[in-house]
Amino acid sequence: MHTGVSDKTLTNARGPFAIAVVGTLKGYDQLVNIVLEDTVEFMRDPEDPSLTTNETRALGLVVCRGNSVMLVCPAEGYVKTTSPFEQQQQDQEEQNDSGAAPEASS
Repeated sequence: MHTGVSDKTLTNARGPFAIAVVGTLKGYDQLVNIVLEDTVEFMRDPEDPSLTTNETRALGLVVCRGNSVMLVCPAEGYVKTTSPFEQQQQDQEEQNDSGAAPEASS
């Protein structure tokens, strides 16, 4: 297991009970099993579980299994971008709604 102290790290897990947490990265291995210290979980919106709220709960020391880790990135200093595939899909849906013929791609 690799160890090292890092700044706060944002981690998202996948699956039906996906969570978003922020903690201090303390170690990881080749399977992306990670150890986070001083971890805080962002609670899910009860109306829409795909969204997180500003409500949090402290978890302390956490070990995340690598096969459930979807994202590991700095908690600050990054820019979230939209997926170009989502934009293409939105454009196609708008064209279908307006009845316009789809444009040929080159």
